[in-house]
Amino acid sequence: DELIASSQQVGTDTYLSLGGTLLHGLEHEAGSLPTKDEKGKSILAVYGTMESSSWRLLGVVPAENLTKDALRILKITYIIVAVAAIVAILIGYWMYRMVSKPLTRLKDLMSKGADGNLGVRTEITSRDEIGQLSGSFNRMMERITELVIHTNETARKVMETANELSGVSRKTAMAAKEIAAATEEIAGGSGSLALE
Repeated sequence: DELIASSQQVGTDTYLSLGGTLLHGLEHEAGSLPTKDEKGKSILAVYGTMESSSWRLLGVVPAENLTKDALRILKITYIIVAVAAIVAILIGYWMYRMVSKPLTRLKDLMSKGADGNLGVRTEITSRDEIGQLSGSFNRMMERITELVIHTNETARKVMETANELSGVSRKTAMAAKEIAAATEEIAGGSGSLALE
């Protein structure tokens, strides 16, 4: 029926209103225009000019055919965006748990160590860079503790030696006083002897 109707309409004006102008009055040789059909439904009219005869060919597509899947595509887009947001949140949380949280714990332990608590150690044993950093921190704290213990031991020995030197100095001072007194007595005795 449509083919018969189309052949009967050859050479007549189209029922389509293409933006208020007839097809032969269009400026461009090809293009598309949204319009309505004879029943008032929205359609998209696509036209082009044939090079051999300069005829204009017109094709129409109902707008509902073009937009029927748009809602489904929009829903799929929303779902993909929601899934991507959830994945991004999960990756962010994973990064917090794997990187930020251990580094914050290590920073707190370093602050305690700087305040003088040399017994702090970290329990992180992973094989990644943070685990290696934690192992290095533990070794550093052990070496600092050993250094402090050796320093304290050396300071104790120095104090013991200083105490011994102090005792010897007192004894030497007392002996020097005794020698001085004996020297005075000898000098006095020498003087008396010289007079005699």
